[in-house]
Amino acid sequence: ALSAPVVAIDTVPNIPNSPETLESWQAPAPVHYSGSLATGGATLLRDQAACPFRAFATHRLHASEVAESEWGLSALDRGTLLHDILCRFWSSEKPRRVASRDDLLRTIAEGALQPLLEHHIDASFAEKLPQNLHDSWLLAYLDAEKRRLAELLTAWLTTESKRQPFTVEYCEQRLPNVTVGPLQLNLQADRIDRLPGGSRLLIDYKTGKMSAASWQGDRPDEPQLPLYAVYGNVENVSGLLFAQIRPHDTKCIGHLRDARAQLFADLSDKSPLVRQPYEDAMHDAWQSALANLAEEFARGEARVAPKHGETTCQYCLLPNLCRIHELNAHSEHSLWENAEDSDETGEDDHA
Repeated sequence: ALSAPVVAIDTVPNIPNSPETLESWQAPAPVHYSGSLATGGATLLRDQAACPFRAFATHRLHASEVAESEWGLSALDRGTLLHDILCRFWSSEKPRRVASRDDLLRTIAEGALQPLLEHHIDASFAEKLPQNLHDSWLLAYLDAEKRRLAELLTAWLTTESKRQPFTVEYCEQRLPNVTVGPLQLNLQADRIDRLPGGSRLLIDYKTGKMSAASWQGDRPDEPQLPLYAVYGNVENVSGLLFAQIRPHDTKCIGHLRDARAQLFADLSDKSPLVRQPYEDAMHDAWQSALANLAEEFARGEARVAPKHGETTCQYCLLPNLCRIHELNAHSEHSLWENAEDSDETGEDDHA
């Protein structure tokens, strides 16, 4: 977090509490990034795409929000647990090895899916959460969270069991020393599957509502999977997939070379997975967009420019640092004054 400079009280000017006190000024030339390894991984480029100032403040100034205590599990906690449980499910040798679609089908057929999931959920909670809990309400809450996760992941794994053959090759796989333009990044892929024929499918677990459109444009909203596909040194990639894991809305979203042969055989002609296959042109567009974002960050581009306006700012943790709300208020105040001036001018002309 950033600390405020110490200023003597008698040196502080008397500034009226009004939007009129905000003035525009020419910022000095940005300072080029000189580090060898940029922190933040894929999040750095996602922040640069969302708002250059957010990336600058977070990854160069190392600004952060003031932590607030909250009862129960945060959204980050829930996401961490879900990732960890699925990693255990697909990579643990005990109590049962499940590493492919065929292993999953056998597990379901033998009635072992539910107890296996419960085992990995208990193990994940035991490792990730404190164990000296005596609050009966909190313990009941955590038990409810375990049941919720078991139900959610059962639905997801049932969906996975309907896929074409696959083998889980890596879970939470580190992709170190990835070079994107002038930046070096350490990345980590949620999962990499090997498909028949030897090609690979990159999978990113998401608990929010996702769209493949978030990979499009010069400032993609979710650049992680394109980043892994283009710069992650993963060979023979034939598809990118969001695993959207949500209650009553579990689905696969993304692009594959041949979705019917590589994912679900019964996909309809109207399915976006069929209508929008993974193509070389996507790879080229992502390569250019990601390199440009890396170049922006490296040369110190830090303008306050939220991609989706208030929607982007809604999820930003640093609104008091960029002061965009004050800037917007100042703009609205100026527009209102201009409108009043125009009205007065119009009345004089009419008279």
